[in-house]
Amino acid sequence: MKSSLLTTLIFLITFNLFGQQKQKALKYYDYVNNAEIAICDSDISSANNLYEKAFELTGKPYSTDLNNALNCALDLHKYAIAEKYFKMLLSRGIQLEALQFYLKSKDSSYITNWIKQYPNDTSKYRHPLRREFTKMSEKDQSVRAYFSKLNKDGNYMTDSVLKVDSINANFLYQLFITNGNTLPDEDLIGNFYNTPPYHLILLHHLQQKNKGDLFDTLMFQSIFDLSLHPTVYAPLAEAKFDSEKKLYYKQDSLQFPLSIFVAKFEEILFPEYFAPHVEKKINEERKKIGLCTLTELRKKIAFNYQHQQYKSFLSKYGFDAGIAGYLEATSLEEAREWDQKNEPYKPKK
Repeated sequence: MKSSLLTTLIFLITFNLFGQQKQKALKYYDYVNNAEIAICDSDISSANNLYEKAFELTGKPYSTDLNNALNCALDLHKYAIAEKYFKMLLSRGIQLEALQFYLKSKDSSYITNWIKQYPNDTSKYRHPLRREFTKMSEKDQSVRAYFSKLNKDGNYMTDSVLKVDSINANFLYQLFITNGNTLPDEDLIGNFYNTPPYHLILLHHLQQKNKGDLFDTLMFQSIFDLSLHPTVYAPLAEAKFDSEKKLYYKQDSLQFPLSIFVAKFEEILFPEYFAPHVEKKINEERKKIGLCTLTELRKKIAFNYQHQQYKSFLSKYGFDAGIAGYLEATSLEEAREWDQKNEPYKPKK
């Protein structure tokens, strides 16, 4: 009897703690989403304030968010705040190319001084877990390249490739289990700016469309301990299903799809739209894991593409919009033909 009561008590405490952690994570994502929209609107001051509120909720913000917050603080000449953010990025290791970007900026004197003060811990890129992820990714790519050359049509999806994918996935899962049944974060294995070094292994495994997958719950829970960003989770979780957009699948109390496709021809983008009742449902599901609305998502996609394409002043800001994928059109007519299905659902100008 006592044992049963103790087990129940432990369960209730654990459940309550996870609930608190989940709410804190959702609040973090909400602040960051609003900061990114403020950046899209060139309201850097509001974005800076929102990042400060988000970071008060956690000791381990995502490096992509830290990087954007750092740029906000630098643009506003809030150097004490910028120093704090840069110190945290250095503690996770900043690659030489990224450092060069800052060293060539108008704030280079501050950056140079901070680099002298704080160690740039690139040793985290050599963490045993990160090394294993790199080895698996290299094996993944080499076996695909081998069979692509072997087959005249370039098709590499052979039984051997599937076997390697299965071996990699099982080994990856065991690494996650030994890491405390969670996905390693940037404090442990260094900066990866929302695209974890095991992303390719997970993607190729999930594309095999196994239902009831061993990674499902692990990935879902990692959203709320800030180990896996929801913009990375959503396309991964959808990878195992067909791309036709309808509300067709439930997993971990979420109904999929959660993201959109974007047709692209040269510099022109055509984001996907849905009927109002479908869009409303998708937005409700996205909110459960801290994702922005689809309207906000389309705004972020346009911002990312426009400023990265033309290397504007705002191109240093960037965020993973988290889309299902780009559909590369061979002509503008082909892209517009794909876009025709969106016409009834686009907002009227």
